[in-house]
Amino acid sequence: AAKRFEDSVMYIEKAISMKPDNIQLYNNLGTSYLTIGNLDKAFEAYKKASEIDDTDGLTFFNMASILQLKNEHAKACEYFEKAHQNEPEEDSYIVAWALSEVKAGKFRVKVIVKIKGIPPASDLPKRDVVNRLKMVQK
Repeated sequence: AAKRFEDSVMYIEKAISMKPDNIQLYNNLGTSYLTIGNLDKAFEAYKKASEIDDTDGLTFFNMASILQLKNEHAKACEYFEKAHQNEPEEDSYIVAWALSEVKAGKFRVKVIVKIKGIPPASDLPKRDVVNRLKMVQK
């Protein structure tokens, strides 16, 4: 399967040369690079997509997810916030954002509680709050 994604990079890059403003092509390129384990190239592709269309929440979510994989959680939070701003109805962005905030040491329980309507848990250990957020995602 990885070989097919390696091959897809070549085809997608050729398509991009013909349609350089196509956000979906850059998102597909990012996904191909992500699948074969090239996080830096995947991030570059998603970044280019975000330059073409800065209102696509999924693009910012993908960028944030790569930063999570690289343990750059504080930076990931910035991109999760952009994803949420562009698509506030998408619950998975909020949960992923909260998890990065926990790992970055800047968890804002009140913000997440307000957005998701989760019963206040500010006196609970962070792991209990994260478990509640995971349950909301299901």
